[in-house]
Amino acid sequence: MWAERRLTVAMIGLLGLALAVRLVFWLSHYPNYYYQDASFYVQAGTQYLKGVSPTDLNAEHPPLAKYIIGVFAVYLGEPSLATLLFGFFAIVVSALIVQRVVPEKTWSLVVVWLMAFDTINVGISVFPVLEIFMVFFALSAVLLALGKVTTTRTIATGACLGLAMACKWTAVAFVVPVVAWILLDRRFLDSLLVAASAVDAYVVTYAQVIASQGFRSFLTLQSYMASFMSPRGGVYQAGLLQNAVNVVLFHLTTYVPSLLYAVPRQQYPEAFSLFGESYFSFVDVVNPAIMLMLFPLCYYLVKTYRDRPERGTLLVLMIVFAAAAEEVLLPPDREPWLYAPISVSLCLGIPLLLRDYWRRGPAQRAVAKVYLSLVPALFFFALVITLLRFGAI
Repeated sequence: MWAERRLTVAMIGLLGLALAVRLVFWLSHYPNYYYQDASFYVQAGTQYLKGVSPTDLNAEHPPLAKYIIGVFAVYLGEPSLATLLFGFFAIVVSALIVQRVVPEKTWSLVVVWLMAFDTINVGISVFPVLEIFMVFFALSAVLLALGKVTTTRTIATGACLGLAMACKWTAVAFVVPVVAWILLDRRFLDSLLVAASAVDAYVVTYAQVIASQGFRSFLTLQSYMASFMSPRGGVYQAGLLQNAVNVVLFHLTTYVPSLLYAVPRQQYPEAFSLFGESYFSFVDVVNPAIMLMLFPLCYYLVKTYRDRPERGTLLVLMIVFAAAAEEVLLPPDREPWLYAPISVSLCLGIPLLLRDYWRRGPAQRAVAKVYLSLVPALFFFALVITLLRFGAI
């Protein structure tokens, strides 16, 4: 009983810390990267509520997150309040997921600690962008999938996946692993039920378009979004091999290629050329303590699942691999919110790695403590770099 009470108190404290960090960023209006796209989504959401069709404004992304942003902007006067709330509840859901995967509930505190100081997660929770809504619904689907198998829970899992896709298509990094994981569990009818409920939930979010313009307009819009996301649509021009090299380089060094934007040398003096592109450090946008853990985490998860096949570990492994594959297919470049799937998946997986490392002995426990101390240290280091680069200090 006393241990449960201490865990509850610690969890409340860490959730309060995570919320406090986000409030500080919200009040200080950093990082600046998010301003432009956030303004588009606020405008689109408010116009949708006035009757403007999603086909006529910001049609390249699904409408659900923009509807939510619009509701908070129109009726509460603060669109960022929506992202703050959904970001907070996404952390809560992440903690519950780790509790389902790891027998010792103490390790759920680690995922809260990581997400509290994950620069990407803070950014998408402060500015009204689409990713945090996608993350919340996708994580809710993962939590439901890990629970007791019932028809209601299966339908709810699919609905959450559909709502995640209705926020942004990058949710595919969660949709594919969850459906594949259910199939690997030989629950073939459940996988069909998940897919059907996901499609239903997704289509419902386009009720305004279907009611006013017909189902054909809905299908045309999906085709447009698919062409927008494809390399032929002009969004991403690098080949898959180069993208893979770029992803490896990023997760080893935090350097990314400037595919879409020129690199201002006065702000990024560390930039260098490789493969005909300029590369610069993303250390002001990501937390290196989290992003540089991709390859150690993948090695650990594969080895652990090979030695001890556990359903929860397999699902986390599949999500991490899917998020990394999505990076190869859709390289984020200088759009930091696109790193949300990989950053969230790493935060889910790292507690599993640290749990096993902690058990090996005093030296390993000391290393784990140092790592957990580096997480906030590198977060604030990134903040200082951001402020320096934008001339705020």
